Amino acid sequence: MNYDMSVNGGTQHMTYNVSGSYVKQKGIIDGSNFERMSLRVNNTYFLSDFVHIAHNISFTHSYQQDAANGVIGDAYRADPTKSPYDPNGDFSNITALAPVGNPLAAIYYLHNRHYADRLVGNVYADFNFLKSFEFKSSFGLDAWWKDNKNFTPQYIVSPIQQSQYSTLTVGNDQSRNWLWENTLHYRATYGESNITALAGVTMQGFKDETLTGSRNNIAVNGFDPALWYLQSGDQTTAGNGNTAYDWSMLSYLFRVNYSFMDRYLLTATYRIDGSSRFGKNNRYGHFPSIAAGWRISEEPFMRDISFINNLKLRASWGKIGNDKISAYPGIPTVTTNLNYPLGPGETLNSGATIVALANPNVRWEETDQTDIGLESGFLDSRLSFEVDYYNRRTKGILVEAPIPSYVGASNNPVVNAAEVTNKGFDFNAKWNDMVGGLSYNIGLVASTVHNEVNSIGQGRDAIFSGGTGEGGKLATRTAPGHPIGAFYGYKVVGVFQNQSQLDNNAQYGTEQPGDLMYQDLNGDGVITDQDRMYLGSPIPSFIFGANLGARYKGVDLSVSISGQTGNKIYNAKKTARFGTPNFETSYLNRWHGEGTSNWEPRVTNGGVNYLVSNRFLEDGSYLKIQNVQLGYTLPSHLMNQAYLKRVRIYVSGTNLVTFTKYSGYTPEIPSQNSVLSNSIDTGIYPVARTFTVGVNVDF
Repeated sequence: MNYDMSVNGGTQHMTYNVSGSYVKQKGIIDGSNFERMSLRVNNTYFLSDFVHIAHNISFTHSYQQDAANGVIGDAYRADPTKSPYDPNGDFSNITALAPVGNPLAAIYYLHNRHYADRLVGNVYADFNFLKSFEFKSSFGLDAWWKDNKNFTPQYIVSPIQQSQYSTLTVGNDQSRNWLWENTLHYRATYGESNITALAGVTMQGFKDETLTGSRNNIAVNGFDPALWYLQSGDQTTAGNGNTAYDWSMLSYLFRVNYSFMDRYLLTATYRIDGSSRFGKNNRYGHFPSIAAGWRISEEPFMRDISFINNLKLRASWGKIGNDKISAYPGIPTVTTNLNYPLGPGETLNSGATIVALANPNVRWEETDQTDIGLESGFLDSRLSFEVDYYNRRTKGILVEAPIPSYVGASNNPVVNAAEVTNKGFDFNAKWNDMVGGLSYNIGLVASTVHNEVNSIGQGRDAIFSGGTGEGGKLATRTAPGHPIGAFYGYKVVGVFQNQSQLDNNAQYGTEQPGDLMYQDLNGDGVITDQDRMYLGSPIPSFIFGANLGARYKGVDLSVSISGQTGNKIYNAKKTARFGTPNFETSYLNRWHGEGTSNWEPRVTNGGVNYLVSNRFLEDGSYLKIQNVQLGYTLPSHLMNQAYLKRVRIYVSGTNLVTFTKYSGYTPEIPSQNSVLSNSIDTGIYPVARTFTVGVNVDF
């Protein structure tokens, strides 16, 4: 359910807009629900002709109930021939053939609830003086207060799915993010020249702090949320934790816009950004840009070409920075309480170790981009078309570089590791027209992408990453000449059909008839790490979308479509066997005798068939009907009789259909928070198909 209401109005001294909303949604997995209430107040106060103050403030309260952690993976791997309930109606032990818990029992017994309050506000004031100057000061705040409660009762379903005592963990997370911007604007006209200039200083600060506590042996009737407080547990089992981090930024910005005869345009900007995430020697980054435009359609020689309404040539170059990393990459993190008995008396001695390695030389990631574009409009602006060529080069990409486990640090250090180029074309075309009483519009957007690593820093030839969640295997390799985070592994060339093929082809070492045959890339007669190769890119080479709209009398229709092609997805959930008997349907075509399959191997739960290879790579292309909405606005004469201004009834569908060859839940795979580990599907929450019926009423 989604309800929205707004009231707006004003006088010569102020305008106001007050709105509220309520959302309630049940998740597609039992035990996952969401509820949110919001209130927003947006007012502007005109103190004089030269001064006005405004604010935009919203408050949101939300409640979220999450399904048990890992329940999707359990359902994916569970034995499909087992009933989740026994004859008595109790949860059954389904672990006879596989170490997988009963997913319905996990949903029933494990409770994760989250309560959050959020205040987002912005207050600003404008001062106009000396005709050409305007000073604006704006202060914004985004503050969160989150409470989490995770309760598990005492229960037993199977030896691997049980809790010997009830547990309760509560947590409080408070964060605030503030931004203070001060800018001075200048506007002036000199003959046919127009100049606008801006100078400003901005400051931003963020802090987050968490406090957690836990106890066991909660009251017997602990299923009642009213008892989900630590006081209800055994104080001798109490535990606690407290963490915090913060960062801040200070920026200076300058911009000048110049136009002559409204035909020749020039913009120049310069930013200086300082981030606390970097050490004092690398704290500030300098980011200039320049852009030029030529309105060809305004030239005298274009005035007689009536079918062209707009023709503009533009070009730009600029540099931007990125500091989106952990708060303290230059400071080593140490953990304590690692105690161990030493000496003849086995005295308990205090110990500590480094958790995260520091890199005091880490610096801003920098991206410079060149863009050349043409903007056009034809036939009284019914047809518009834009095309841009872009060439974007990113240097010193901020990544967590994997390090060997023998170093002894559990977290990887942040480094400036590579230089990458992205280039291609952006297209945007629109057509709108009216035929009789029917008005319609069509919009198409598309982008081509060529991604290539130019070099690797830190004295490396390549960076391996992309954890698959199975046996520490890594599925990606970033190296010059290939896309960043490219898939890397063995190439399957067939399935061993008999002993003769085993005797005459290279092996990894433990193959049997029915196992995969890998390409011997270097021809040394044995399959080793040296036989791995580039297998494909996680980055699409072509991204597109379309928007369609039509209106006839009171009926309106809108359709949005999106898609991409040219990328691969690594189906890592297919590799995580753990002895489970549940396999994907591709095994229906498995090898079960000579000549039966030359791609899908025999059924195994490990071994050579689960090495990182193109066997687990699938086409990530898709075409999705993202949204369709059909509405009807009631005739105005009926509304006048009911003292209403407008009533519109609509039905819509979201995520309606996805056309794809990918066998997983969705081809839209979120990244693992690293550009080195994209498009690896370890099992994600399925995307919901949503149908909505609604009404809009204006009074």
